[in-house]
Parts: sequence; structure tokens; C-alpha cells
Amino acid sequence: MHRSNDIHRAARVALLWLAAGCTAAGAAPGAEGPAQASVTLEELDVTASPLATVRVPAAARIYAGSRGEATRTDLEAAGAKNITDALRLIPGVQTPIPNGPATGDFAQSVGIRGLASRLGGYATVLLDGVPLSSAPYLQPELSLAPVSFGMLERIDVIKGGAAVRYGPQNVGGVINYVTWPIPRDFGGQIRLRGNLNGSDPAGGFLNGQSDIVIGGSNGEGSGLALLYSGNHGPSFRPRSNQDIDDVMLKYRVQLTPESYVDGRVHGYSASAELPGPLDQAAYRRNPYGSTNAYQSYDGSRIEGVARYVNEFDGTKYFETTVFDLSSHRSFALSNRNRDSLATQFDVTPRNYNTFGVEPRFGLRSDPFGVPQETSIGYRYIREDADEKRLRRSFRAGSYPFLYRPVPNRDSVGATEAHAFYLDDKLTFGALTVMPGIRVEDVTIGRANNLNGFRAEEHYTVPLPSLRLGYTASPDLFLYGNVGRSFGSLNFLQLPLSRSDQKLAPEIATTAEIGARTTLGGLTAEIAWFRLSFDNQIEFDAIRSDYVNVGRTLHRGVEMGLRYDFASLDTALSGLSAYATYAYTRATIQEGAFAGNDLRLYSRHTGTVGAGYATGPWSFDWFGYAQSDQFADEANTVPPSADGRFGRIPGWVIWNARATYAVTPASRLSLGVANVFDRRTFTRASAEDNGGIFAGPPRTLYVELRTRF
Repeated sequence: MHRSNDIHRAARVALLWLAAGCTAAGAAPGAEGPAQASVTLEELDVTASPLATVRVPAAARIYAGSRGEATRTDLEAAGAKNITDALRLIPGVQTPIPNGPATGDFAQSVGIRGLASRLGGYATVLLDGVPLSSAPYLQPELSLAPVSFGMLERIDVIKGGAAVRYGPQNVGGVINYVTWPIPRDFGGQIRLRGNLNGSDPAGGFLNGQSDIVIGGSNGEGSGLALLYSGNHGPSFRPRSNQDIDDVMLKYRVQLTPESYVDGRVHGYSASAELPGPLDQAAYRRNPYGSTNAYQSYDGSRIEGVARYVNEFDGTKYFETTVFDLSSHRSFALSNRNRDSLATQFDVTPRNYNTFGVEPRFGLRSDPFGVPQETSIGYRYIREDADEKRLRRSFRAGSYPFLYRPVPNRDSVGATEAHAFYLDDKLTFGALTVMPGIRVEDVTIGRANNLNGFRAEEHYTVPLPSLRLGYTASPDLFLYGNVGRSFGSLNFLQLPLSRSDQKLAPEIATTAEIGARTTLGGLTAEIAWFRLSFDNQIEFDAIRSDYVNVGRTLHRGVEMGLRYDFASLDTALSGLSAYATYAYTRATIQEGAFAGNDLRLYSRHTGTVGAGYATGPWSFDWFGYAQSDQFADEANTVPPSADGRFGRIPGWVIWNARATYAVTPASRLSLGVANVFDRRTFTRASAEDNGGIFAGPPRTLYVELRTRF
């Protein structure tokens, strides 16, 4: 189950880029500009706009499913510091206060429509259309989320109707992070941001973020761009320093007017101190303190992506994407939420190697006078992983590094996954009908090196889907869809011995209906959804193990409203305002906790914001709110002494920002996050050293962005 070492892996990644460079030698001289838009079915737009923020493409407005986007303008206006903040702008998407192992910007937790948010295992997360997780089948979670906030031009989210094109584990939707594009002319931009607050008795903290994009394209459409994002310094708690460096080289080689090769070589490195959770008593004394002195994290990833695209005569489309990545991450964690009680200290290194190839062909035709777009594709993924746990056991209160680490878990795993998909789009006047099917054929295995036990599972699962879209008028689009989604057992859910519980894979049925309208300066959307799981897997905090909780049901409504006053010839012409709201009800349908809410989601979430621009000045006001949550499936209300269980109160925070255009190409912003210094917290209940994690206090920031 092992594969080539990191040196061989790095060589293979480099070869992906070199192969594209060699292909450039065959580029047609005098090719006239980049290829036109493809004829593929409506899907995620993985091609970034020029070096400026744009709104949702027209194709997205008639996508037959619920969809959301956060542009760089949106993110800046909301005062977002990281991806956790950014995703809250999209209704139905919930991101908890960073907690547990995911207490830094190196990891991500995201839940959609009431699905478990812990490390984002129920959404397909992509980076420019390529899986972001270290192993989409073996380990779909994002304890290593190798992309920095500063690398992103925008975030595109599909919350329904994407099961055929993307997978696995897309029941919660698909999130695509779109990085800054290669500039059309030579140039780029620089962003510098410093964050400061006064919660630390030592005098506050200063965390700095720096981003740069530089590159250019020639007249034929070929180009290069270098992207860098750095995040360095402490957070708002002691022992929270992090050092993150993210660098990417993007390339595009225009072969002919209709064909090109593009891709990237991407490296990411992160190290961080982990302050750990607090129990109830420690939180009352100082919510921003730390009682763990030794916990830490380190992770890294190197990745290569190459894509060949040929759009032929405008009626056919062919694309092949190849990606190859190697990643490592390791936590060092105590087994209690204060050092004086800890009796164990674990180091848990994991290594993943993933290779994938995905060819896809699209055809536009007009049989029998019915316009039709057909897409057929195949994806192969090979994943290999190894994970260990090295444990130091000692007397409570002792210094852990005086004791020798002993291996108490050592296993390797592998996946061979084939996915075939076919979808079609038939247009009958204002009505579009889009049937499709995806077939997942997955073999996943795990071997315990300590006792020789091997576990292997094989699944062949058809996943049909149907989407309908209706253009009721030029300003009103109606849609509906229904489909099936599949998630195989991941690496850590496979048994390590014959006595371990055997779990069933997850199968879900999703459905939604919605409407989208644009009237002058008004844009609005509303969607109703229903997700039904046959056998959802949850982490049982009491047993410290994964279990099938059985059937779960998720249903709710999401809406968004925005109005731009630019068309009005009044003093309000520089004003824009928006609001979003989502109601979600996610409940367990059988077993001892039937009728209870699933853990760690809010039934009510919403945002409200306004912006005003006049002359060189612009001002933004943003608010986010979420209702209370439960930390466990038992829906425990009284807080436990260790801080792991109990109701989590809802909260509202407000952000404000003022921006001045120093020059046409440079802007200086001053902002305040959590203006009223609202105290917020969440609970980590899935770890042995779980407890309370406070949210950020009032934070001041200054940001300079300049284009050149």
C-alpha cells in the first residue's frame, strides 16, 4: 500500500509542469487570443476573471440549483480575515469558531445545511476545480487545508444539483476556491494586512498577512503568474503563533486558437502552536487564556496540475486534467484540556499521496430540432496513506518529553476509485431538462501494521440526478433538482481489528426547488431543500469512535436579497444593501436520540450589510448572526465541568470598515471586527481533550492593497 517517497513524488509533480512546457513548443505561431467559453453544461466556473472582481457570470444565474458566490469585493466589505469568515457570507453555509485541532488558519471546518462541520467532510472542496483534501476518498476532511485566504479571488458554492459532475461526498454541496488569474498584461497586486487587539494581558497580538500576484500574458494568450500568501504571528490567545507560507506558479500555453494547456505547481507549508481548549472554570477566569503548553501542528503539501482543453469548432469540447499531490500533517496533542491533568501526549503523523486523471468530452447538437448539450466523463483516483500515533504516557502533571514515545497505532491504506458520469441538457423553449447519472466504483482498504489485520471494502453505486430549469421571464428563473449522493468509508472509519464495529457507507437523497430574480438594482433568491440520509456516520464523543446514527433528515429554506442604488440619481446612488437568512432543521430519525438535533449546527443564521461610496471614500457595515447549538446528539443543555458538552449560545457580531483611495491603483482600509466586543465560544466534544474555544474579541486591522 506504500508508494514512491517524497523525492520521487516531487519529481513527478515537476514533470507535470515540464510536460506542459514541452507542449508549448508545438503552439501554433500567431495564435489569436485565448479560447472562447466552452460548451460544457452549467457547472462551477473554474476560470477566474481578469485581475478585477466581477459578479456571478450570467450562466450561474440560470444554473438549475442553489448557488452562491463571494467575490473579493464582498469579502473585503465584510472584513473577512480568513476563509472561515468568508464562507459565512453564503446562506446555508456554516463555519464554526475554529476549535479542536482546527484552531488555526491551516485547517477548515465547514458544514452545509446542517451537516457536520468538523473539518468539512460533507462537502466536495475544490481549488480551481481540483480536489483540495489530501485524499478525497481516504480522508476527505481538511485538517490540512492547503490554501490561504489571500490566494483567492472569489469563492463559488453549489449547494444542490452537482452530484453527477462532482464527487464523492458532495451531499452538502461543492465549494470551489478560485485563485487569482494570470494577468492579461504584465502586472499584479500586493496586499498587506495587520490585525491587532487588546485581549492579551501582555499587550495584544499582531498577526500579519501579506499577498502578492505578479505575472502577465502575451498576445496569443500564453502566460505565467506567481502567487504568494503569507500568514505569520499569534492569534488572540497565548501559544497561538502560526507561520503559513503558500506559493503557486500558474501557467497557460495557448496551442491554437481553440486549444491550450494550463495548470499550476503549488507548495504549502504551515506550523502552529495550539493553545488547546478550556474547561468551564478556566473559561470563567480568562476566556482568552491557555492551559496547554506543548500542543503543536505542522503540515505541508506539494501539488502539480496540468489540464489540456480543446474547444474545436464551438460545438465540441474536450478536456483532460491530471493532478498529483503529496501531503503531510502531524498534530501533537495532550489527552486533557489542562497540562496538570494530562497523562498522555500523542504525536499523530499522516502522509498522503494522491494521483488523479479526468478526461471529459462535451458535444452540442440539435437532433430533431431540440438543442442538446451532452457531457461524458471519467475520473480515476489512486490514493495511498499511512498514519501513526506515538504516545507518551506519564504521571499527571509530569513533563511529557521526559518519557519515550511508544507506537500504539500504525496503519496504511489505499484507494482505487473509478467514476463514470453522463449528463445531458435538453432545451424546450424556456424549459431545460437535465438528466444525468454518475457511477462510483471504489475499493478502499486499510492494514494494521501492529497486528496484521486487513480490512477492505468495495462499492459500486449508481447516482442518478435530474435537474429542471424554467426561464419564466427575462427577470425570473425557476429551478428544481433531485439526486443521490454517496460517501464511502474513509481511512479512519475502517476497522483495525475483527472486534471493531463495521460501518455502512453513507447514501443520501437530496432535493431542492428555488427561484432567482433580477429587477433593476434588486437581486434575490430563495430555495427550499431536503436531504435524507440512509445511514449517516457521526463521531460519538462518548465512545470516541465513529458510529452509524441511522437515518437523518435535513430540511430548510435559504434566501438572499441585495439592492444597489447606483441607478438612482440621488444622494443614495453610492449605497448598496444586502441580507441573507437560512433556516435549517437537521434531526436524527431513529435510535436512542430520535427527534434530537444533530450536533454543532444552528437552526437560524443570517447576515446583513450595507456599503456607501462617495468620492475616494467608501464605508461598509456588516453583521453576522447564528442561533444556539448543541454539542452532542443527546442535546445536553447544562454545561459539563470539562467544557465539552452543553448548549452553545447564539451570537451576533458586527464589523465596520472605512477605505480611502490613495491613488487610482491603491487603497488603504481601516476596520474593526466584532465592533461591540461580543464574547462568543464553541465547544469541541469529539476529542479526548475537548472543551471550550473562545471566538475572536474586538480586533482592529489596517490593510493596504495596490495594483501595478
